[in-house]
Amino acid sequence: LLLRAEALGGRRLGRDERGALARAVYEQVLRGCRYMAAVHSRLSEFVAWKCAHPVGDAALAESAGGGTSEAINGYERALRHNLSAAECGALVEMLSMLDSLRSALRRGGGGGR
Repeated sequence: LLLRAEALGGRRLGRDERGALARAVYEQVLRGCRYMAAVHSRLSEFVAWKCAHPVGDAALAESAGGGTSEAINGYERALRHNLSAAECGALVEMLSMLDSLRSALRRGGGGGR
């Protein structure tokens, strides 16, 4: 990263500049990791709550399109038929954001994909 910064700047960075850049990068990576951990924790709590409070038989029959509740497994009862359209959209958005942040952190660390 320091070599890239020097190449972009067209000159060799001084010791203080390299130190300041390294501190700034460290703080951003630390912030990103803390943010990922917080989002992961909230997603885990959300899914755990949904699993602890599965959809009832009446709502399940309505959302499953008239299918029998015996044929529906625990996953479908807890999540598939227990998420509103807004919750599903927010869940997809948060998972996408986590994946994007993970990719950015890996690229910044030189880890490739």
